[in-house]
Amino acid sequence: VAHLTSVEPANIHGALVAINELARIFREREDHGQLADVSLRYSTDASSTLNLSQIFASLRTIRPSVFTLPGSDLLLEAACHVITNASCSQAFTETSNVEMCKRILDLSMKSRKEEVQSASAAAFGALSRYRDCTADIKR
Repeated sequence: VAHLTSVEPANIHGALVAINELARIFREREDHGQLADVSLRYSTDASSTLNLSQIFASLRTIRPSVFTLPGSDLLLEAACHVITNASCSQAFTETSNVEMCKRILDLSMKSRKEEVQSASAAAFGALSRYRDCTADIKR
């Protein structure tokens, strides 16, 4: 998604909201074996897991510094929602995905906004379904 590389936080936020919805649709497809609304299918032969992995990896295209700017709470919350909905075992085969995810979750857990912390907790829960988080808990 081109807007994830934007310098404008509003563009990045909009892109995150959009890919979160895509991830949610593919998650539903994976959880229920198909999409409830046939018109929302992109392709019947594409793997939902592969699509989720690609959506997850797209978070790496966001400049890390954007998450530390003042007022970045909306971006952190939206990124956590993407992590929650796009997490799959294939997403964590690349070290760079794991590191990106940890960075976003660390910043989100430090946020003073309750919404961001809640989104972070949900993302951490999704993450723990696909990888061992013991080391993360101990630190």
